[in-house]
Amino acid sequence: MKKIIIGTGFYLHQKIILILLFIAFLIPTIISFLSAILLILGLFIQKGSILIKWYHGLLLFSIFLFLSSIFFYKLTAKKGIYIKDHKLYQAKFIFGKLIRKKNVDLTNKTDVSKLTFKGRYKFAWVSIATPDASQTIQRFEIHIFNERHTDKFCLIETFKEDIAEKIIKLLQEELKLNYQSYNPRF
Repeated sequence: MKKIIIGTGFYLHQKIILILLFIAFLIPTIISFLSAILLILGLFIQKGSILIKWYHGLLLFSIFLFLSSIFFYKLTAKKGIYIKDHKLYQAKFIFGKLIRKKNVDLTNKTDVSKLTFKGRYKFAWVSIATPDASQTIQRFEIHIFNERHTDKFCLIETFKEDIAEKIIKLLQEELKLNYQSYNPRF
């Protein structure tokens, strides 16, 4: 069993937005939980009437808990690859533990290659203050191919070249794939 954990795959401003959304949903989750507990204990009971029924508080708590857990998963889940018994999987990890895996079909796949993309990513949420605010990115995609390079599958993408090299080396050692430069022969 071999695994390489890469990261979340989000840009910096996407991580900031996810953190803000997580906090925005976590605060009402805590407040609705505390209000439901206090309502159950009867601290908000006025003479003969209740400001809000206790099950409304629990319903709000469960909704906010569900939304907070989705944002927590998005923040902490990291993508990677997982190899077990000479089978290749695209995987998701949380705190280093395998959560989900998807089998990659290696039928007729003989080659692996690294494609490099360079560019700039504009910040959509700061465009009024500085319209040309952007981040320079370099992305590396690991693809597996058939012998003629006509059937291409993107296995994983990363922003770090050393991790891409490590993945290629692991695929060569464990699955006996050949490293080739991408050159489709139609």
